[in-house]
Amino acid sequence: MTSVPPVAPTADDPAALVALLRELVEIESPTGTPGVAAASAWTRARLEALGGTTVLEDGGHLQVDFPGGGAPLVLHGPFNGAILVALVDSLGPSHLIAPGALLGPLSESGLLDGPRLVSVTLMGRCASPHDMADHPRPLLARPTRGPALIDLLAIGEQAAIAQVRQRDGAPAPIGATTHALSIDGANITAVSFERNARSNGGEDSWRNTK
Repeated sequence: MTSVPPVAPTADDPAALVALLRELVEIESPTGTPGVAAASAWTRARLEALGGTTVLEDGGHLQVDFPGGGAPLVLHGPFNGAILVALVDSLGPSHLIAPGALLGPLSESGLLDGPRLVSVTLMGRCASPHDMADHPRPLLARPTRGPALIDLLAIGEQAAIAQVRQRDGAPAPIGATTHALSIDGANITAVSFERNARSNGGEDSWRNTK
């Protein structure tokens, strides 16, 4: 039987959070092995202890519902186009966040066609703001008129900056200037990149402007 701590750790106890995460990642669970069921059981027990109602679906997918309002947050494991399409169809129009490298498989799965998704945020990472312009961003094999595509780049450990792609899905330039992220004319956030004058030749920093 899975042992569940009486109280879930919080951000005020980072050591307990790390210990909890280590306990999970140390469960050997390659796809198709018994460890997947063990990891699901571990996760299920802890989420039920927090008040969640859990259902273990076909294929080992764990669905957890918590009381309250707002849109559902769904975490999808290793990419399987058919399963993800079925999941999105069951939820209705959704916002999807995925690694940028999955743009091709997402397009091949048909998720970028029609109204299934409202937006797709493609995550990437570069070491410095000066690397943004040269950072490789995946391209679509064919233009799309589907959901808004957004590139979200983590800049080292300093910040993350987002840029909405062009309407046909082609990447838009990510500039090192103040700009806003907008969908349907509504600004979501704005950030600026600044070069601070220092005797050592300058220091990079980010400033949230909205």
